[in-house]
Amino acid sequence: MGGALQERVTAIGDAVNIASRVERANKKAKTEFLVTEAALLEVRDQVHVGRSIDVNLSGKTGAYTLHEIVGVRNGALQTAG
Repeated sequence: MGGALQERVTAIGDAVNIASRVERANKKAKTEFLVTEAALLEVRDQVHVGRSIDVNLSGKTGAYTLHEIVGVRNGALQTAG
């Protein structure tokens, strides 16, 4: 079972680290769904945004503004077909 050249692939990188830290901030802020400024720019016309909070993410310099997504706008979701 398995070959001599078996590889183990993991997801490691800055994006994964930031996602983990945003999730930690989400728990601390007692919110349900926080996103970064960059993520919000991608979906801002499709969602309702609640509060915004500035946080320091461990291992990163400077404050990050995170935004709470509180809902999806009508018509924003389309089903694949």
